[in-house]
Amino acid sequence: QLKKIFDRLNGTKILVRGNHDRGTISMFNMGFAMVMDEASMTLDGQRIYIAHRPRAVLPPLCAGVFHGHIHTADREGLLRAFNNRSRSLANFPGDELVDIPPFNVNLSVEVTNYAPIFYREALRKLQRQMK
Repeated sequence: QLKKIFDRLNGTKILVRGNHDRGTISMFNMGFAMVMDEASMTLDGQRIYIAHRPRAVLPPLCAGVFHGHIHTADREGLLRAFNNRSRSLANFPGDELVDIPPFNVNLSVEVTNYAPIFYREALRKLQRQMK
């Protein structure tokens, strides 16, 4: 049933694999054209690193990181989830960054209300976070 819905989606589907995704073969069978662990691309002249998890350090030559691992819409929600009020960069089980640097843009489905967004919207969010 999920495959039927997936097949109705327009465009070329590229998956940056996350910790809940099944094996590569099953992702290709679902209809993804490419399956990878990370990628980078240039959007409106800005190099963007794309990965499942946020990064503590901005990759070289990149303006930002688009990720989807943190399943809460805001930093405060993440802090509540870990019951920790620390403002320092810290790693928790599962490599969760509590104080996520502002060059990371969270594009998880919980943040986008389970709807796709245009890449320019993600770039605007990056610009707002970097101010």
